[in-house]
Amino acid sequence: MLRVMPALLLLLALTAVALAADPAPTGRRFAMCGNINGIAYWANDWPFVDLMKSASDWRVGPDDSSWTVLFDAPAYADGTVVLDENGYPYMPGRDFRSGEANILCFRALLPGGNEGVASPDAPDYRPLPTGDYTLIAEGTGTIVVRGGGFEETTVPCRGSTTRETIRRGIGQAANVEQWTQIRITASRADDHVRNIRLIMPGHAETYESQPFHPTFLENIRPFAKYRLMDWCSVNGSPIRRWDQRTRPGWYSYASPSRRAELTAEELAAFGQSPETIKPGRLRIGQVPYEVMADLANTLDRDIWICVPAMADDDYVRQLATLFRDRLEPGRVLTVEYANELFNRAFLVNEYGRVQGERLFGGGGRQGQSRFFVKRMTEIYRIVNEVYGYRHDENGLENPARRVRFVMPIQQLATLAEPEFLDAVKVDHVIENFYFGIDWPREMVEQDLLNRSVDWLVNHFADRLDSDPRLARLPEQTAEVAAFSRQHYPVTYVTYEGSSHFHHIWWNKDLEAKTGHLTERMDIHPRIYEFYARLFRVLETGGAVHDNYIFVIVGGGFGHRRYPTQPLEDAHKYRACLDYIEGRLP
Repeated sequence: MLRVMPALLLLLALTAVALAADPAPTGRRFAMCGNINGIAYWANDWPFVDLMKSASDWRVGPDDSSWTVLFDAPAYADGTVVLDENGYPYMPGRDFRSGEANILCFRALLPGGNEGVASPDAPDYRPLPTGDYTLIAEGTGTIVVRGGGFEETTVPCRGSTTRETIRRGIGQAANVEQWTQIRITASRADDHVRNIRLIMPGHAETYESQPFHPTFLENIRPFAKYRLMDWCSVNGSPIRRWDQRTRPGWYSYASPSRRAELTAEELAAFGQSPETIKPGRLRIGQVPYEVMADLANTLDRDIWICVPAMADDDYVRQLATLFRDRLEPGRVLTVEYANELFNRAFLVNEYGRVQGERLFGGGGRQGQSRFFVKRMTEIYRIVNEVYGYRHDENGLENPARRVRFVMPIQQLATLAEPEFLDAVKVDHVIENFYFGIDWPREMVEQDLLNRSVDWLVNHFADRLDSDPRLARLPEQTAEVAAFSRQHYPVTYVTYEGSSHFHHIWWNKDLEAKTGHLTERMDIHPRIYEFYARLFRVLETGGAVHDNYIFVIVGGGFGHRRYPTQPLEDAHKYRACLDYIEGRLP
């Protein structure tokens, strides 16, 4: 029998006090919701039937071993090569053929597969459906499809619309050829190659009206609501104006697939100038808001979006208007300002520091927090106005109210200050809830790398209930209950309740030191038990309303390593479904 650790006993004791003022009953079940993975050519989840919507940025190079991001390449800053209104490269006023301007081709990477050489048990296993894909393109020139399991095919484009069948067999080795490549090797100046689509088998006639892959929809359908932070791509987004957003016609919804062109004033907003800004800080990309609304309508689910940190008032007003008009009646929109304001790795943290200093004369974290709350409340008031609500009307639990607002727990004390408290009412206080985030590092520091995977899983299972994240939950729950008692009711939400018990993709040196042990630990059958225990802790807390988790990301944070992974092998995902269906032991 699993032992009850001190953190869980403390949780029970403090929660009993907190709930004295909280209407939520002890032991209630929470709604299991899902964060949806960002779009990328290497993300293994098949969100769209058109692989081009997951394409990388366009690159140019003189040979196969030298590639430069087109929109960051100084050699083409004079306009020798440009991107059209939908992101397709061409050379204004001159025909392009391979070798022109010392360019081999224009190349973008798309999802591919390696099932021919990798085992389904391997952490990096990447399948992709086999069969006949349909390439569709406009313009005059030549396209080459290669890699990712596709038979290398040269497609002549002769104006108007070209349709060509491209056969995909079993995937190739785990190298650059694992990814599918679209290469433009010729393009006429007055009719350049554009509007390229590579449609998965069986969807060539319906991809426009039914853009989402059925397997993707099936995998996320069990969840009650979707947080689309990664689709909004706000963590590094410097965009400010509505005309800088990604539109549905853009060739790819991945980030980065574009470059933000910012004025000196906009750069100064987060402490940069045209002379100091690194090109990578300006790379952007997102799923269009129209597509987000369509996903909600397709599955009849509510969605949660994140507003870019630097978005101006007009951007917010246009955004709110789009969702108000496009979401079907009954759909609720939850709005968050940026993401993880505390995280120094994200642009929003730097932006908050600069603006806190400017507006509040310093104060470090305090000035930063005051700016964050000030800007959040301004944004939420604009959204309320667009939806027809005054900021002080309509009770928080009024089911007719179609918008909800969230506040990070780190800003809760600042929100309670008289200056901000009545500006707008938030609905949820939010916190991420990763357990095991430091375990891989401990494996190195405590010299545990010579242990078996079974030994390591058992070792950390014994320490699960004393994990600092679990131990901090009672204090946070009590803090939220105290705010509710003194001001107005808010609900405590864990927006990313999942494990970092995985390969450390952001620290390759540490990952290598572990011998990739954490990759194997993350797919161990006992991980099901870890999740069952996590859910019970959250449920016992009583103040948790929604739990948001990543549900289908390949590897990393993910709960299903690839879209068609057998349920018996998808231990995290199966634990989520069993909780939803009331089958969790």
